[in-house]
Amino acid sequence: MHHLYTERKMLSDSMYMPLFEEIRYFNRDTLFSRYAERGFLQVSDELTYYYDDVLTHMPWAERKEEGEKAIAIIRKLGNKAVFREIGFIEGFILPDSTDVQFDRKVEALHDVATKAFKQKDPEMGMRILSLLFQWRYYKQQYSEAFSITYELSQRLEDISETEYPQKKEAFFVLGDIYYKFHNYDRAIPYLKMAVKDSAVYFYDRSNLRARNTLGVYYRNLGDLDTADAWFRSMLESPDMVKYRPMYDCIAISNLAGNLDQRGQHRQALDLWQLVLPVAVGDKDYSFAAGIVLGMGECYLALKESRQVEEMIDTARVFISLLNEAEGLPRKHSLNLLLSKYYAEKGDARLSQMYIDSTQVTGRRLEEQFNALHILRAEQDMFEAEKRQQEEALQRQRIIICSTVIISVVLLVLLLIILRLYRKKQEAYRQLVIRSREWAENFRILPSKEDEADEEDILIMEAISRLIEEEEIYRDPELTLESLAHKIGHKRNSVSKAINNTQGKMFNAFINEYRIRETIRMMSDPAGDRLTLDAIGFDAGFNSRATFYRVFRNQTGLSPLHFRKNRDKAIS
Repeated sequence: MHHLYTERKMLSDSMYMPLFEEIRYFNRDTLFSRYAERGFLQVSDELTYYYDDVLTHMPWAERKEEGEKAIAIIRKLGNKAVFREIGFIEGFILPDSTDVQFDRKVEALHDVATKAFKQKDPEMGMRILSLLFQWRYYKQQYSEAFSITYELSQRLEDISETEYPQKKEAFFVLGDIYYKFHNYDRAIPYLKMAVKDSAVYFYDRSNLRARNTLGVYYRNLGDLDTADAWFRSMLESPDMVKYRPMYDCIAISNLAGNLDQRGQHRQALDLWQLVLPVAVGDKDYSFAAGIVLGMGECYLALKESRQVEEMIDTARVFISLLNEAEGLPRKHSLNLLLSKYYAEKGDARLSQMYIDSTQVTGRRLEEQFNALHILRAEQDMFEAEKRQQEEALQRQRIIICSTVIISVVLLVLLLIILRLYRKKQEAYRQLVIRSREWAENFRILPSKEDEADEEDILIMEAISRLIEEEEIYRDPELTLESLAHKIGHKRNSVSKAINNTQGKMFNAFINEYRIRETIRMMSDPAGDRLTLDAIGFDAGFNSRATFYRVFRNQTGLSPLHFRKNRDKAIS
């Protein structure tokens, strides 16, 4: 493999990188000393630069040498907080030039992540899982990447934002990958959870990227006003992060695309002409190709053929500078423009030729971002679990065969387990039945006359009307303050009314209605087309973890067990 370095100039803690035509400076001694003094969060930007912008782009021999120097400094510092970086660096500097080496490297780092979670260090574990996901994704190992996303989502349920300040970044990782593979039911909730007031770290671009993807999503739905709001929110965001000027240009370009869809072609062209020089100057040729193709569509609508041809030629130049994976979506858009251009000129043969080319590139895009990759990941996980079960059964057989006494004991244990299992299944069925009855008969309790006054009763009547008529519990943003505002009472008065008339707090009161709604939806076979997460979000829950916790507390079952035992309860 020919590495990035065709020429190398070594200075003290610096290296010339011809790919980027720049010298990149770093200082491992200062970096890890500051790490020991101030903690990880205070040096996260510098650490990200060291790993992502320096070590990643070194040839293996130099990366190994640099990593060993860093480990030596860490050992010399003797700081427990910094010491955890040793396992990460040891895995990071492993060779990866072949597929076998790459898989071993990923496995080694995954072991470090597993160890970190066991040692109650979720920040390190999540850092590694996110990195491994990116590696798998950029190597187009999509099934393996999705396997990591499942682990990421499971880990996120058990980690607070205090334990892992980059939690919203992880939500973006999940939302972004599901969006690329058109699983919008999973993608959009994750992307919305990734949105925040501002980024804390220079390398954290997840907030801007989430807003951009949400804007594109609503544009594709035809909701241009909502799309505009998301794109403008990028421009208004205070984030001072890496590539921020380029993200401003992306927002402006997308606003131009919305103007184009509204038929305001001249205004769209003005915005695109504003950002095109920035994209070209930054050598972002994929972005530049997208801009000129958009301009080509505008000129085509304005029937300015010469300018259309100029945009087509320019797009071809930019696309030629991209690798195959980057260039494929732009080729697809170019073929679409060419087919429309020749149709406008009356050249049916060339128009049809480019329609055929569009179908070819469209199929290739579908293959690249096909939801089957998600299914394959799920199948791989199922097979892995199945293998583990088979290995466990084999171990049981060996134990059973060892002595007659152990065989008898195990047989008795299996009978007991079977009996308990049947009892548990019957208990599940009973819980489903009782939960349904509760949901069907659930009503706002009559006021407790010994505790509630006339104001409490009036407030509760107003709340009851809102619940029955507007189903306000479906709003995930509903709070005690917003409810009080809706009915024109003070927050404390509303809280008191609910407590005195219902004997419970606001959250518990609203969540009971949400659980009732999820039970109704899961009891209807027509709801089987929806995922459990989609049902929870539709009922008003704003997170999967909260939905599962409240559902289990109310019914004694997880949503999955409720759905599995629904038909059994009917029979």
